[in-house]
Amino acid sequence: MKIIYITQKLQLERLNKIKLARIVSDIFIPITFSAFISFYFPFLFTKNNSEFFYNFLLTFLSTVLFPLIYFLYKRKKGEIINRDAVIKEERNKVYLFSIVIFAFAYVISIFIKSPLFVQIYLLNFTLSTFGVLFINKRIKISVHSMSAAGTSSILLFVNPLFSMVLFILTLFIMWSRVTLGVHSVREVIYGMIYGFCVTLFTTLMVLNYAT
Repeated sequence: MKIIYITQKLQLERLNKIKLARIVSDIFIPITFSAFISFYFPFLFTKNNSEFFYNFLLTFLSTVLFPLIYFLYKRKKGEIINRDAVIKEERNKVYLFSIVIFAFAYVISIFIKSPLFVQIYLLNFTLSTFGVLFINKRIKISVHSMSAAGTSSILLFVNPLFSMVLFILTLFIMWSRVTLGVHSVREVIYGMIYGFCVTLFTTLMVLNYAT
């Protein structure tokens, strides 16, 4: 009886761990961070309501709404089997679509003279997603951890304390993806390193050029 009790307890703990991982993974999806930055950067760097609205709309549509709609469209067609897109080949068309949208938004941000960090954010989305498209041909990295770490990286230049909090959250997100069996430990680590480093490099290069 004691062995049965211990087994049931372990199974329950495992089930609760998976439930927690699912909640974390579903809340902190890549567009969650995009939605936050879409509001935060225009709020922080624009001078009036009109500038805020244009920049918020640009970033929100390009990095949140359009990619989400396209992803849901692909799922409805059956080209993506589940919300985690566990088969790496399923992600390629989503990446291609996103690159076009991000690049177009970046050009618009230059044209309307968006705040520098809004431009950097859109440029980074374009470059990092372009890189992931090629990486995905060899290995599947975690875009969840990439997005979280990338956001943490760019916030180093804006709000270092908040960046540290977000980096800790990134580790929790990485745990959730491994616990759910969507990614291996290697894949979440690669995603974290890639997202952080590409964003850091892009931001430093643009800031050096701008100043």
